[in-house]
Amino acid sequence: MLPETDLFQTPLLYFQSDVIAENAAALRAALPDNGRLIFSVKSFPEKSLLESLKPHVDGFDISNSYEEELLTQINPSFLSVVGPLASTVAVDSIPGKSVILYQDHADDAISAGSHDLLGLRVRVTDYFQTSENTQIFTRFCFGRNELLKRLRSSADDIAFHFHAPDHRLMCVSLFSSFFESLQQADFALDRIRVMNIGGGWNTSNTDRLRSVCNYIERYVTAEIHIEPGAGLIHDAGVVICKALRKHTAGTQKYLTIDASPELHLRWSLPAFLDQERYGGDDEIQLCGPTVFEGDTVPIRGNFDVIKCGDLLVLSGLVSYSVSWNCTFNGIPRISVCVG
Repeated sequence: MLPETDLFQTPLLYFQSDVIAENAAALRAALPDNGRLIFSVKSFPEKSLLESLKPHVDGFDISNSYEEELLTQINPSFLSVVGPLASTVAVDSIPGKSVILYQDHADDAISAGSHDLLGLRVRVTDYFQTSENTQIFTRFCFGRNELLKRLRSSADDIAFHFHAPDHRLMCVSLFSSFFESLQQADFALDRIRVMNIGGGWNTSNTDRLRSVCNYIERYVTAEIHIEPGAGLIHDAGVVICKALRKHTAGTQKYLTIDASPELHLRWSLPAFLDQERYGGDDEIQLCGPTVFEGDTVPIRGNFDVIKCGDLLVLSGLVSYSVSWNCTFNGIPRISVCVG
């Protein structure tokens, strides 16, 4: 159900809270009983959406001071902090929550204030998926990484946070190599309290999620955390915009709208939601208002039926459509509404 057209100005990002709830329930069903669903704020740093997500997730993950400020307004019960922010975050400014601080390097400072657990962020790259992946992983963990060497010599519990450039690397073979390398280094697996297996999980890969979780539970009794971004708002959001101008150049068809593919639809592959009216096989270039050569994205539809002034609803958004918003060439940031 879309909002009444006289109650908003275009362009608008509109999200349906019931679809978000369904996505969260599907992901939670794939987790073990001690699993936690954490929303990665960097994928959509917008207060109204975070407030809508709060009842459906166990906590939030932040990585910069802007996200930290947003979370002081949301007051979550659990907070995961990664990267350099772990040394500066005002932990005690967000009361009533548990906090994990994830470090990248041994010389990272630790933020003052109370936190429940220290963790190490493991940057997974595709060279771990080789015939020698266990040996490479062992050298990475206990050779180059001084932080893990230091943690190995202590008695403290630890959390691991996995980050991969390609989420398909988050598979059983990766964690097989990881646990084997820890065992070879005489690391006590019962010290692992949390295994955060990152983002990229969605309703289409829950079978792989279950397999990975089942495999991890063979080695540790740790909590398993996932951090979906797009996986939670998948199919929940649309962009509502207006058609401003149509023109052709040779065989190419152009449609200028008041939403910006570069600023408001970053990395999205939009489609017309009203396929009955606008569906078709014409290859159309959607052009934004920034007068920037990259402010365009392809879409298929019926070019002839689109009229200037039409209110268009575009699906196929990705989660980072707000993260990249700026006011380039005076274009305002897109408004966000959750219904």
